[in-house]
Amino acid sequence: MKIKSAMLRAALVCVAKNDARYYLNGIHITPKYIEATNGHVALRLEHGINTRRNIIVQFIGHIPVRADMTELTFGKSLLATHYDAHGQRIGFTAIKLLDGRFPDLDRVVPTMVDHNINPVVQAGLLSYPEKMFGRERKFIPMQLLPSGKESAVLIKFDTTVNSMYGNPKFVVMPCRDSAFEVVKEFLG
Repeated sequence: MKIKSAMLRAALVCVAKNDARYYLNGIHITPKYIEATNGHVALRLEHGINTRRNIIVQFIGHIPVRADMTELTFGKSLLATHYDAHGQRIGFTAIKLLDGRFPDLDRVVPTMVDHNINPVVQAGLLSYPEKMFGRERKFIPMQLLPSGKESAVLIKFDTTVNSMYGNPKFVVMPCRDSAFEVVKEFLG
């Protein structure tokens, strides 16, 4: 299965690192989507490839910056082979299949918008789009689409990001309303 390397790199930004919920340490590939979450953010991309697989893949290493396409091989050895824009092989990354049940992102991605809501979110989570999409361009406009005080906030991107990355659905989980009071109490 061949997938755009940029999509995989974007998803890897949202993957959990050494989480006890081991299935969050990988990218979920379904017949329609590439999905990743660390419990604080979630990303869903439409990959546009023909596959029937529903798997969780953990990358043991990085995807080369010059990689344009990545081929995942699930034969005797599990391997990601990376190709540049000219189709030349430029590297390999070991991969591992994770057994587990990936969270249902249909339950997380908001379907309605309520602009009267002002959810509290952790500032660092809003830096993820720059990490996901900042390799190709430096200016990445985004719009926050809240759906409820305790519901995920959907981030909307421009048409260029949408076409390059398969209409990304990026969501940020909100903090509790009491976050300001908790910080004030414990950090002064």
